[in-house]
Amino acid sequence: MMMQDEIDKLIDIINEIQIDRTQDHLKNIRKFQQNKFSIPFIINNNEYEFVIVETELDNESKIASVVFKNMTAMKSVTRNDGESMDSYNSRIQNNKFGITNTGNSMRVFSKVINIFIAYLEKYKPSFIQYFAEEDNRKRLYNKLLDRVKSKASIKFIPQSLDPISGNSTQSSEFVFKLEFNS
Repeated sequence: MMMQDEIDKLIDIINEIQIDRTQDHLKNIRKFQQNKFSIPFIINNNEYEFVIVETELDNESKIASVVFKNMTAMKSVTRNDGESMDSYNSRIQNNKFGITNTGNSMRVFSKVINIFIAYLEKYKPSFIQYFAEEDNRKRLYNKLLDRVKSKASIKFIPQSLDPISGNSTQSSEFVFKLEFNS
């Protein structure tokens, strides 16, 4: 909970902010077309979703950000009495990616890999991107990519720059340029 002194300091900061309408603050704005692919599937009464957000870059190349979620685990989270929304939302986020001990991991990953290969071969994005904070999650995504590489004629070349922003990738961001072999 914020103390009154902290609130007063924030009010002072807001009051000191200068509004400058003489500058074109949007002159460097870049607008990107995005497509979202949501592929739901069910294994042993557990709902999952594989999501691909495809962003079209200026040079007509595409970057596909991928994630898969355990929707059943997300839906099972209930808000505790007196729990803050931040805490509740954090628990939902942790649950959608966490290990759920359903015994379905082999079938889930098999499905995810098959969906991912089908997407890559049909839409041929220029780059793929995923985010992973925890070491277990990083290893999991790397294993998934290894499996895709072994089953498809696609080369994954690690990138150190984010193709959208041009900035260096963060420690939790993984970007690969794709080369499709005929």
